[in-house]
Amino acid sequence: MLSVTHTSSVTEDQIDNLRHLNARFYGVNAHAATRAVLGALEGWPGGLYLVHDAYTRHRREQLLGTPLLVRSGFLGADRDGLRIHHELVPANAEGLAATFVHKVCPADEKGQKRPVPDAVIDAARSAAVDPLAYAAPRTIRLDRDPL
Repeated sequence: MLSVTHTSSVTEDQIDNLRHLNARFYGVNAHAATRAVLGALEGWPGGLYLVHDAYTRHRREQLLGTPLLVRSGFLGADRDGLRIHHELVPANAEGLAATFVHKVCPADEKGQKRPVPDAVIDAARSAAVDPLAYAAPRTIRLDRDPL
């Protein structure tokens, strides 16, 4: 089950020239949720971490004043990182604004990847959610011409 990990609202300084939430602020919300998830995860070593793989799927524009929330859950975990699903949704309406998958690992003071501790892997796996079909990454095959 996904849980709410971050809330915010669209402010004037986040609006682009088309009067929508600027694309970078979708990511700001997802990264805030990643920090919250890691902060609440028992055994996480704290300190620095690295989002070393990310997938974002924008779905719907958000407008000034829209209250937002991020729901999150673990998709998997291994020594290389935790896979965290986030979905940004308007709190006052149905539908998704965007979905994200972050692969995250601890980092040392130089920003280098460190392995995820076994206790953290176990905790994340025990809290994992089933893959969400509507948030699955889409790929483009590079080995053939799509036309």
